[in-house]
Amino acid sequence: MYFLEAWNFLEPRLITKALEETVLPKDEQEDYDLVQFKNSRVIRSESKVLQQIENILKKTRRYKSEGYESFQMEHLEGYSLSRFYVKQNHVIGLRISYTDLDYFPEFICSLQHLTVLILDDNNIKEIPESIGNLDSLKILDLSGNKITHIPDSIQNLISIEMLNLSKNELKTVPRSLSNLRSLKKLLLWENKLKQIPESLCDLNSLLYLGLKGNNILNLPKNVKYLYNLIGLDIGHFNLKKIPSEIGLITSLLSLELRFKDSSAIPESIGNCKSLHWLILQGDTITTLPNSLSNLKSLGEMILETKNNAMFPEQLLLLESIERIYMIGEMVKAYSDDSDLDEKTKQIRRELIKRDVDLNLSMC
Repeated sequence: MYFLEAWNFLEPRLITKALEETVLPKDEQEDYDLVQFKNSRVIRSESKVLQQIENILKKTRRYKSEGYESFQMEHLEGYSLSRFYVKQNHVIGLRISYTDLDYFPEFICSLQHLTVLILDDNNIKEIPESIGNLDSLKILDLSGNKITHIPDSIQNLISIEMLNLSKNELKTVPRSLSNLRSLKKLLLWENKLKQIPESLCDLNSLLYLGLKGNNILNLPKNVKYLYNLIGLDIGHFNLKKIPSEIGLITSLLSLELRFKDSSAIPESIGNCKSLHWLILQGDTITTLPNSLSNLKSLGEMILETKNNAMFPEQLLLLESIERIYMIGEMVKAYSDDSDLDEKTKQIRRELIKRDVDLNLSMC
C-alpha cells in the first residue's frame, strides 16, 4: 500500500479520534436550555444553527433528487450529504458534502466547540473572516470547491491539525498560514499556485505536505526546516529545480516528485535514508542520481516517463527494494529480453531472481 493510500485509509479514523478526544469544559456541560433536534439533546442556540443548515440543504438540488429526508446525526466519514455529531449537548462535528451549496454559511462559525468541519465538494467561493472564531477546530476540509482566497483570520485556528484546501482555485498562500503551529497535514493539491512562501517552512510540526498538481517552478530552500516531515509530494512537469536542501529532511518516509527533466533531482536525495516510498515522474528521465543506492530503506519505487530511460542500476544495491513500477512509453524496452543490451538484461534478471515485484505498464 502506498504511503498516501495508507494515510487516506487512516483519515476517517483520525476524524473519529478527534471527535472522541474532544473535552468540553465542565462548567459548560450543564445548566443549559436544551432542546430536542432529531435524536439528540442540543443547546438551544446550537440547535438553531442545525435547523438553519437543514433549511439550506432542503433547497439544494441534490438533497431533493437523492431522497435525503433530513439532516442526520452519525459519524462524519463516508460519502453522505450531511452529518452532524453531538457530544455532551454540543455540536462538535459537522459535514456538508456533494451539494450545490455556493457559499460558506457564516452562522456555522458560531459553533464554538466545533472540532471537525467538512464542507468538501460543494461550490463554495469564499471563506468568511469569521472562520477564525472556530479556535477549537482540529480538522478543516474545504476541498473540491471554488475558493480563490484564504483569509488571514485562519491563523486563529490554533488547534488545527489537518487542513485540506485541495482542488480549489487558489493562486497564493497567505503568510498567516505559517502561524498554525499545531498543523500536521496540509493539502494544497490541484490549485493554481506558482510559488510557495518561505514562511510556510516555519510549520515545523508538519508531517505531510501535499503540493502536486500546481504550477510551482521552484521550492524554497527553507524546506529543510520541515524537519518532522514524513510525507512530501510536489511538482508539476514545469518544476525546474529541487533544492539540494531536501536532503536535510531525513525524517521523510514518502517522497513524490514531478519535474520537467531528471536533472532537477539533486544528489542529496540519497541523504533521505528513511525513505520507503519514492515516486519520480518526469517528461525526460535520462539519468538518476547515483546516491539512490544510499536509500537502504527503500521498499517501493515508481518511475514514470515518456522516454526510454535506462533502468535504475542503483536499485541493484538496495536489498530492501520489494516493488518497482515503471510506467509509460519506456516500458517497451523492458517487456522482454529480446531488444535489451546485456547490462540491462542482467539488471532485470537479477531483480526477478530476488523476487522483486517488477510491474511494467504502458498506461
